[in-house]
Amino acid sequence: MNSLRKKSSVGVAKHLYTFTKNNIVIVGNKSLRNRIGFLESNYNIKLYFATFETLGLFVNDCTVALVVDEIKLKKLTRNALEKFVLDTKNISRFFLSRKKHSKQFYSMLYEIGFEGALRWPADSEILVDLIIKTLKIGKSSLDQSNADKNLSISVKGHLKLLNIKGNIQVNSNQGYVYLSGVVADLFTKEQAIEHSKTVLGVKNVSSDKLKVKKIFIDKTNIKKNFNLFLINTFGRKGDLSIKISGSIITLKGKVPKGFNIQNVVRFLKQQKGISKIIVNQHFNKSNKRREIELRIEKYIGTLFESIRSVKVVAYSNIIELYGICLSHSQKMSLESFVQNLEPNMKVLNKLSVKGN
Repeated sequence: MNSLRKKSSVGVAKHLYTFTKNNIVIVGNKSLRNRIGFLESNYNIKLYFATFETLGLFVNDCTVALVVDEIKLKKLTRNALEKFVLDTKNISRFFLSRKKHSKQFYSMLYEIGFEGALRWPADSEILVDLIIKTLKIGKSSLDQSNADKNLSISVKGHLKLLNIKGNIQVNSNQGYVYLSGVVADLFTKEQAIEHSKTVLGVKNVSSDKLKVKKIFIDKTNIKKNFNLFLINTFGRKGDLSIKISGSIITLKGKVPKGFNIQNVVRFLKQQKGISKIIVNQHFNKSNKRREIELRIEKYIGTLFESIRSVKVVAYSNIIELYGICLSHSQKMSLESFVQNLEPNMKVLNKLSVKGN
């Protein structure tokens, strides 16, 4: 994002007076305002419309989300999208799909860093819901109500009681908790997220600003410890290996019978300085994801008797929910239920409420 800010200092100065409150930058036509314009009045968020060439005039520290309309993308190559994500890091990004794409395409969007991929205009209400839920609306603690302040104190006390270590700040807004600060490793970060969700009154948790401490990563030592872990835990190394690039570990190879891959992932998450684990095992991914989809749909059909039209789509680290439910409370209950079933995956709730 720093590279964006360096462009056209004259243009930046021209627009600085407008950056006194949170904003959403939209790479798309101004007609999109017809669908999401009420965010400006209801949530005190400014909408800015830009092109890829003028992003540097609008994206800044007050930008809470970036919406990209497919109609404005000339090339949908992975390299182009990865560069775009890199240039806008630490901002939640949403992709508006104008035509049907393969499941592999949407999986790629999530893998490189998009928060949500939505069909447009069919999913316009879902986009608004995702923005409201996951972004720092009213991020200043001065804007918090007494209930929000009490919830922040409760979450922070809960993390301290459980000895979740790190420099973790907690803010909340209408039940949505936002974690920021620095922790030692990815495992601690995920523990902070999961335990925060268990506090009474917490609707959801955002951790975009909670970072893993950057330190020198000893690749040789991590690989040595990884091999020892496999031998000590499973009695053999098998065909698993890791590739370390920066602060990211990619797990590759065949999974021998009897291996619990989640134990391996958990070990890797505890390595200091590692911010992300990519699992690239040699097995039929589509079959595994289909198993997840069928299992969740079966549970929903059994436990939520009034719902018969929910579809589940699983990606590498994202689960999308489609269909119709009877009420908003039922919609949120389904999301919490699925999140508890698959705690290591993010749930995108694209359910519609009947009659709305």
